[in-house]
Amino acid sequence: MVLIYVKSGEWMCSRGDDWSFVVDKERRGRMVTLATTTTLKQLKITVCEDYGVDHNAINAEFSYSLLNQKGNPPIIITNDRQASNFVGYAKRESSTTLCVMFSVSGVNQKERVNIDLNKEPCDSSNVEDEEDALCNWTVRAEGIDGSTYFMINQCDGRHSCAPSKKRKFGKTASARTIGTLIQHRFDDANDGPKPNDIIQFMRMEHSCEITYWHAWEAREFAIAAAR
Repeated sequence: MVLIYVKSGEWMCSRGDDWSFVVDKERRGRMVTLATTTTLKQLKITVCEDYGVDHNAINAEFSYSLLNQKGNPPIIITNDRQASNFVGYAKRESSTTLCVMFSVSGVNQKERVNIDLNKEPCDSSNVEDEEDALCNWTVRAEGIDGSTYFMINQCDGRHSCAPSKKRKFGKTASARTIGTLIQHRFDDANDGPKPNDIIQFMRMEHSCEITYWHAWEAREFAIAAAR
């Protein structure tokens, strides 16, 4: 048996083909105990249980990087044999970290929609997450890396009111989405807009209000993506 540190997030590849894992600041990390006989299914159940998510409703992709092998892409664990190989490697290299990327199960990865972020706030097509007590219309989407497109994770198309009559809008754009929008403005960590500049950019360019902390997280994401 070996004790493994697991962290949740996603892999980013910079322009120089250097790979880095951006940690999800909400989910953060966990510690799990694995054996060489642990199957991939058992690994998924264990990790999902520790993160408090339903393993039947969530996809979990496991990966790791070899120590002192900077520049090489991460190794994806796709079957029981590779899960056993990872545990064997972790026994020899105690500082090895297991990375997990969560995504919604059953989503068609090719189902995309082009959303114009420059439309007026009263237009429902520029809202990523919207819920209203008087209307069941709901769209949840996430930005696609390296693209201006979004992938729909959930949609209820039953509309019982006009978008202009909405009393409230749901969550604002995620830090990841904002970071993707500003990524091209960063050459390194010392350049690029500061949080207050990002707040002003989102307000003027996309009619979207965000907090200082939200802008800070977006900036951190953009820096990691640009490295």
